[in-house]
Amino acid sequence: MRLVAALVAYGAGQVFATNTVEVLMTQLKNPRGLAQFPDGTLFVAEAGVGGTEYGPAPIRPPVTTSGGYTGRISKYNFHEKKNNPQGVFMDHLPSRIDSNGATANVIGPSDVGVNGGQIFLTIGWMGGVDLREGFNNPATGDFFGNKFGTVNQVTSTSQGLKLKADLGINEKTTNPDGAQIETNPNSVWAGPHGQVVADSAGNALIQVASNGHVSNLCAFPSRLTTPNRSPDITDAVPTSVVRGFGTDASYYVGELAPGKEAHVLRVRDINIGKPLGECSENAFPDFHDFRQIIDLAYGPDGAFYVLQYNPGKIWRVAPHGTTPVEVSLPVTLNHPTGILVDRANSHVLYVSNKGGQVAPVNGVDQGEVLKITLSP
Repeated sequence: MRLVAALVAYGAGQVFATNTVEVLMTQLKNPRGLAQFPDGTLFVAEAGVGGTEYGPAPIRPPVTTSGGYTGRISKYNFHEKKNNPQGVFMDHLPSRIDSNGATANVIGPSDVGVNGGQIFLTIGWMGGVDLREGFNNPATGDFFGNKFGTVNQVTSTSQGLKLKADLGINEKTTNPDGAQIETNPNSVWAGPHGQVVADSAGNALIQVASNGHVSNLCAFPSRLTTPNRSPDITDAVPTSVVRGFGTDASYYVGELAPGKEAHVLRVRDINIGKPLGECSENAFPDFHDFRQIIDLAYGPDGAFYVLQYNPGKIWRVAPHGTTPVEVSLPVTLNHPTGILVDRANSHVLYVSNKGGQVAPVNGVDQGEVLKITLSP
């Protein structure tokens, strides 16, 4: 287990402390979102590496698209003393890979959410809803394509997934942002009354009630970029969602918008359901350094964390604070895709690293989960 440290300054007082980073989980297949059971067990969604069982299908021509069951959920049991604490919790989950010969993009399990002892899983899609038909074979009753763009409940490792909601159907019938019909459920927050999902392709925040009823909470409009940038209009691309801390009933949503166009948006409970562009506000209007936000997290102390995909970076907002401060690390994050604060220790972060289509090396998957310990 590798352990490295860094000297870091927090806040205006320049208080120095040593942060450490260790590799907690290895050989993951494009790890994405993280969640934690009350007993501390850690779960990570893995998008997989695609496959050859399905396709090539005309999903995003001229890109070649194929799929298979290489997605999974892995876990890390901190209470395991005798055997390897890392293990596969559930495998044989759908995964798709798009390739143009030079680069590849993997879509599959995107996030896990936990409420009590229940686990919920989003499976992404990133494309037109009807294009899922390219992976279906009605003649044989095989509807592999319909497994994408969904919110699911993990019933058991033996019985698999129970479909909670098909966000592809919701996008097709309601089209919250009024733009192209496409969906990509990328992040899920699980609460006692259902799940809230950030649909990064549909540019919407969606609620799935306990009974499976789907409702649109907020849609995020395209907007003009800052001068001298191309393109001149950018989508919000909401990649992440968390619920506010303590009595704050707001939802916070991170954007993958390019350059320094990314914002953390606040959706107040009193604004839910308002028209496009009126249901959200910039949570940090005076801060302009966010780039490609991929995930958000709250700690048990109320500290707020923002994870960037590229360049890989973590920002921290102190409890009751208003200014994001970069967390200095002794390593460079490589396309990180998920962040979580330990539910019992506000100084411990978990980060999915090498989650952005990092190819296997000599047949060994390169994805990992880092444990970052912030000194008090």
